[in-house]
Order: sequence, then C-alpha cells, then structure tokens
Amino acid sequence: KYNADLAMVGSKYNKTLEDLKSRDHRLSDLKKAISDVKAKLAQQKNLYESVRTDRNLYSKNYIESQDEIVDMKRKFKLMTHQIDQLREEIKEKDQELNKNHFDYHRVNKTSELCKEKLVRAEARQAQLQANVGQQRNSIKKLEATIQEAEQ
Repeated sequence: KYNADLAMVGSKYNKTLEDLKSRDHRLSDLKKAISDVKAKLAQQKNLYESVRTDRNLYSKNYIESQDEIVDMKRKFKLMTHQIDQLREEIKEKDQELNKNHFDYHRVNKTSELCKEKLVRAEARQAQLQANVGQQRNSIKKLEATIQEAEQ
C-alpha cells in the first residue's frame, strides 16, 4: 500500500514538476513577450516623437510659407498698382508730347507764314518806296517845269 501511495505521490510529484516547468517555461515566454512588447512600445514612442517633431517642423514651415505667400501677394498688389500708375504717367506724358509736337509744328508753320508775309511786305514796301522816289522825282521835275514856266 505504501508503494502504491509512494508511486502515486511520485507520479503527482513528477506531474507537478512538469506543470511547474511548463509554467516556468510559459512564464519565461510571457516575460519574453512582455519585453518584446515593451521594446516595440519604446520603438513606437520614438517613432511617434519623431513624427510629432516632423509634424511640428512642417507645420512651422507651412505657417512661414503662408506668411511669405501673403507678403508676396501684398507686394504683388503694390507692384501692380505702381505699374498702373507708371502706365498712366507714361500715357499722360505721351499725350503731352504729342500735343507739344503738334503745337510746335503749328507754331513753326505760323512762323513760316509770318516770314513769308514779312518778305512780301518788305518787297512791297521796297516797291512802294521806289514808286514814292519816282513820284518825288516826278514832282520835282514838275515843280521845276512849273517854276520855269512861271519865270
């Protein structure tokens, strides 16, 4: 009876040892899995921090780019306005230049006409003075003839 009890207790002991080894093996597997998960978690945290840092950097760059775009649009509007003003000034100056050009030609033409009238008037005056000179000579001759006739 003791042998049977001993055999039974021995088999229970062996079974318990096997269960204990199995549990120890399972425990070591679970610890290994936990350490693997912790390592993956740490890696994921590092990746998350890296992505978050990149996102913050890209967000900052995006905001700076948007500010630059707004500034460029403002400068573009300002330059467009300046270009329009310069075009308007050029248009006004071009009109003034054309007006001055036509005024110059009109004055020049008037001046030429006046010169021609002056030349004709001087020629007519010279002719009239020549006539006056001839008539004075005729008057002198007639006066001389009258004086001779009176004497």
